[in-house]
Amino acid sequence: MMRPQSPSSRWLSLDALRGLTIAGMILVNNPGDWRNTFPILKHANWDGLTFADLVFPSFLFIMGVSMALSVSGQSAKGVAKSTILNKSLIRSAKLFAIGLTLNLLWDHHLDSFRVLGVLQRIALVNVAVTWAYLWTKPRHWLIYGTVVTVGATMLLHWPMQPVEGNWYAWLDQLVLGNHVYGGTKPLEAEGILSTLPAIMTGLLGLWVGHQYRIGGAKSLSSSIGIAVGLGTMALVLHLTDLLPCNKLLWSPTFVFATGSISILLLNLLKWAEDTNRWAWIWTYLRPIGLNPILIYTLAEVSEHLWNMRLGGTKVVGWFMKAVSALSPYPYLNSLVWPLFLVTLAIMLGLLLKRKGIIVKV
Repeated sequence: MMRPQSPSSRWLSLDALRGLTIAGMILVNNPGDWRNTFPILKHANWDGLTFADLVFPSFLFIMGVSMALSVSGQSAKGVAKSTILNKSLIRSAKLFAIGLTLNLLWDHHLDSFRVLGVLQRIALVNVAVTWAYLWTKPRHWLIYGTVVTVGATMLLHWPMQPVEGNWYAWLDQLVLGNHVYGGTKPLEAEGILSTLPAIMTGLLGLWVGHQYRIGGAKSLSSSIGIAVGLGTMALVLHLTDLLPCNKLLWSPTFVFATGSISILLLNLLKWAEDTNRWAWIWTYLRPIGLNPILIYTLAEVSEHLWNMRLGGTKVVGWFMKAVSALSPYPYLNSLVWPLFLVTLAIMLGLLLKRKGIIVKV
């Protein structure tokens, strides 16, 4: 644990956007009733993009931005590259271990528990982005993105696909076997091949942070043009069906679309920060962003508490019965529960901030 830095030494907007993503994860992962959830709060079944699909890539993008600012600061102090990478490896190992532990809480069977997941993907992208910033240049990030994009397009249109339907599922089944989401689901949501374009999301954030470091606020504003270009490219690739936007595959088109939105959101929040607007964002969302992994982990663990049965009904079920007795609108009723959980997350974030506590993994 450590004391938080003074506001002047941190981007309020970066913390707030990170807090927004964690709040978004809690919102979309915990509906009161899955059957009566607004479609926009559900992940797209296959191709397409919803609000729920924006949350995770935004976090990876922010991680990339933060990495550029953090690593450059350490390098300026004379910290060796190997030391920085070792710290990243240790942090990633901890994240991976926490992710595995959360998975084992849901499935205690050693022959079928899920190996990969959200925190595991964050861990892998964290190491890749750290290494890229220390030992490669921005042009190499572009080359990597180009190669992955071309490769993903080739795999999507390859005439001889495996029996599972696509190469992503085939590799997950080959390497992971039953250790995938749901045990028997053929495609792992945070699978092996889809981690490669996920690294592109982190590299995009790394590039934005790198540009800001060398050019200041003017460079950040200039990234709006890049965002428009990425969004246009994503739209063309998706509508022509050359490379559809797909969250499960984390297609490069998905990277372009979500990256475009993340850049625009960061610019919007940085503008609000620099012009002293939207105080409620810094008051309520930033505290979550100061302790994102802790709050996300507690939210995941608490799901077991909410799913405990009291008198034959889950805790969340009793909550929904009470809400439904007051309102005849099932979709709105279902939204009340995750909003309640987000409120708890905000309260915890505020408490930790007031105590001056930042828990770093």
